[in-house]
Amino acid sequence: MDPDAAAAAADDAEPVFDDDAALEPDAGAVFIDATPAPDAAPAPDAAPASDAAPAPDAAPASDAAPAPDAAPASDAAPAADAAARDAAARDASAPDAAAPDAAAPLDSGTPDVGPRPDAGPPGPSAGCGGSPPTGLINATITVGPRQRTYILSVPNNYNPQRAYPVVFAWHGQNWHSDTFRDDTLDLESTANGDAIFVWPQSLTIQGALQWDLSGTGVDVALFDAIRASIAANYCIDTSRVFSLGRSYGAFFSHVLACVRRTDLRAVAVWAGAGPSRNLTCNGSSIPAWVGHSQGDPTVGYVNGVASRDYYVALDGCSNQTVPASPAQCVAYSQCQSGNSVTWCSYNAGGHEPPLDFGAITWRYFASF
Repeated sequence: MDPDAAAAAADDAEPVFDDDAALEPDAGAVFIDATPAPDAAPAPDAAPASDAAPAPDAAPASDAAPAPDAAPASDAAPAADAAARDAAARDASAPDAAAPDAAAPLDSGTPDVGPRPDAGPPGPSAGCGGSPPTGLINATITVGPRQRTYILSVPNNYNPQRAYPVVFAWHGQNWHSDTFRDDTLDLESTANGDAIFVWPQSLTIQGALQWDLSGTGVDVALFDAIRASIAANYCIDTSRVFSLGRSYGAFFSHVLACVRRTDLRAVAVWAGAGPSRNLTCNGSSIPAWVGHSQGDPTVGYVNGVASRDYYVALDGCSNQTVPASPAQCVAYSQCQSGNSVTWCSYNAGGHEPPLDFGAITWRYFASF
């Protein structure tokens, strides 16, 4: 199946909703799932409503090639411990608004973000040899007319002559960067000083903290600006930049895997959907780790299957798989591109990632 066919495979799938508020992508931003309808209910565990004919609690079915060990998606409520963990991580002050237009840019038209900054050629960056600050840094950066914020985590034993990989970690809807970091601490602890981590903060777009999912929007510009700034001030390997996203952050990682494909070495996504068929992608292929729970009541399992099929087609992989770690995962390793796609299908957990999500994804990134 080619990527365009894979992108169209789930057009009749269930609506997509995200973390703490309902979301409604713009009608012009067609994901590989059906365009969702508004749902004013803010409760994250509520069954999503659809503008299509199926009943709200109907279990979605995929028209894509079946995944190994894939079971029909379930809309059952997540386990109690997962729900409690989600509630604890959620920002209590998150806006309770009508369904936002998640895919619309912050402003109408092309945002005024200026020229795209250059992070330099692949390999060690221009920032090698300096003495920048290390540790946990609450950073700001100007992108067009706006001041943006992000958490920069630099190893305390930073070596200015060593080119470090960089991991961008994108939070879910109505979360904050520090909340996401606290919820995924095993990402940095497993890396054990072997990488620089970036935890960006989204803007409020139409009443919710969420990423701009357009290919030329303010958050693609944010990625460009942070990547260039880090390359100028720190010693990084510009050929080993990775993007990690959970839920709405996974939606945005899919965007970057399309429009900034040549700037990323690989992506890892949990419980997302995409990329959009309306995006213009650069580059020919990219390795991807795609994970989803079969019982996800928030972003249906069929969306993870469709994303998996997109990358399998993009990378020219055969349908043959080999076991991968952890046991819920398989790898499509026979790919014409020379890349591979890892697919992780979990039987339980609802919308929440596995407790060792950070460790799993770091080990995946470290393999490159």
